[in-house]
Amino acid sequence: SEIPRPNQNFDSKAEKHVHFCREREETLKCELAAGSNCPASASVAKKALYELRAMEHNLYNCSQPKTDGYGGNGFSTTPAILVTLSALCVALLPLKHTVLRDLN
Repeated sequence: SEIPRPNQNFDSKAEKHVHFCREREETLKCELAAGSNCPASASVAKKALYELRAMEHNLYNCSQPKTDGYGGNGFSTTPAILVTLSALCVALLPLKHTVLRDLN
């Protein structure tokens, strides 16, 4: 089955523009997340991608997305992301102890 598309009927051009910019931001989030497990040698490519997307945001008069949640460059961290990361850390904690014990 197909995921239903959101309502694309906007009351104003401003609402349409905000939606357009939000879609661009979500696309960049996905691209950066997809590259999060890449080796360090891919950091140049990731930086180039981010700079390309920043130019695209400027071209369409979209605000720059935030990544660090403190007003820096990139995306804001949401509570859902923090909960997910916390759960992942807790889930991996026994693995860390097992690996360290095996190394000793």
